[in-house]
Amino acid sequence: MNTKIISKISLILLIFSFIILNSCGKRGPLKLDPQVFPAKVKDLSVVQSGDNLKFQWKFPEFLKDNKTLLDISRIKKIYFYYSERDIFSSSGKKVNTSVNFIKRGRLLKKTEIQKILINNGEYYFIFPDISGKFLNKKIFTALFYNYNKLSSALSEIKEIKIMLPVKPVQDLSLINENKVIKLKWAKPVTNTKKKKSPEIAGFNIFRKIDVSEGEKDISFVKLNKDIVLKEYFEDKDTGQSGKYSYYVSAIVTDSNISEKSNTVTVSIKDIYPPEIPQNILIFKSSNGLMLSWKKVNDKDLSHYKIYRKSGTEADFKVINNKIVENKFMDDKVDKGKIYTYYITSVDNNGNESDNSKSSSESF
Repeated sequence: MNTKIISKISLILLIFSFIILNSCGKRGPLKLDPQVFPAKVKDLSVVQSGDNLKFQWKFPEFLKDNKTLLDISRIKKIYFYYSERDIFSSSGKKVNTSVNFIKRGRLLKKTEIQKILINNGEYYFIFPDISGKFLNKKIFTALFYNYNKLSSALSEIKEIKIMLPVKPVQDLSLINENKVIKLKWAKPVTNTKKKKSPEIAGFNIFRKIDVSEGEKDISFVKLNKDIVLKEYFEDKDTGQSGKYSYYVSAIVTDSNISEKSNTVTVSIKDIYPPEIPQNILIFKSSNGLMLSWKKVNDKDLSHYKIYRKSGTEADFKVINNKIVENKFMDDKVDKGKIYTYYITSVDNNGNESDNSKSSSESF
């Protein structure tokens, strides 16, 4: 090839390289941002419910850099793994737990994000007929997910022993008394093979409220904070009008529960007022008269109303109709006058209680 042509090509390549190297000005050549790996899922629980194995978790808010928001739409697949081999070393310590688990584990299922269900911000996936494969076996389970073609770290590893399921709670029924719904049921006494059930540790109560006709996608929410030990529960949080539905599940261990009981439903129209305020006390101060009273415990309590009349007035008048605390300072008083008060409580639906006992004090 002609040496002049070669020289021209070399010059062109040199100029091109110079342009590329200086395309970002004084900052130097263009640099691509490193890819950020996704963080592992949070709050993983793995529970045997009847004959199903339920994985439930939350996706992290941020990627591993704790700055970049996680975009759920970029999650492609979820990988569920299990192992029947212990994750502990011979000394009983966890050594490279995640590495050991993946080496020893097997893929339980790989599924697309579109097949994952969601309830109250938590994601879950259910494997049916689990006792047929793992009955009386202790297994270790975990999951990870793909995000932008990158794999998240392995979740926390959960240990669970698969049992023959107990029968669901039987004969759930309810009674509606004013603002209280009373639930009763029978404890399961056999498992699904009609043999004696293992000891029941307690029960969980679930409820959903349909507030409008034909409402869809309303999820059941667990009502009790602590385990219910007896076959009885009172729901006092009924200040919202609507259709109330309930079911109960029996707890054998933290990771083994029964399938849900029959569902019972009742329609509630809140026409019941809250409790009457009690124990009104009045204290003098330099600024006026301070009233206090025992707090009303109705869960749908909205506020209190204060009624007053002076010694010369015939009728009580409302002097404040939106008190949210169980105290009130009346600074619009005159020296030498006697003032008499009573208080009512009002719920979220506007139901007002009867009058409290009146109480009087001079300023």
